[in-house]
Amino acid sequence: MPYIVLKHGEYLGKKTTIIVNDSEGEPIEFETEQEATRIAEMFQNNTTHGSTYEVRFIGDGTSTRT
Repeated sequence: MPYIVLKHGEYLGKKTTIIVNDSEGEPIEFETEQEATRIAEMFQNNTTHGSTYEVRFIGDGTSTRT
């Protein structure tokens, strides 16, 4: 079950949310919630811009995109 980490912050005065990526620009997926939480907490403890980090489960839901 994959999990991702989202970064909530502000850019040019607008609220933004981005998926945390690896060094090649690909979203980092974690196998367990504990792994993702550990990374999110590490990022949160080291933020210098007031960003917040959230762990999100990527479900097997049905896409509405065509």
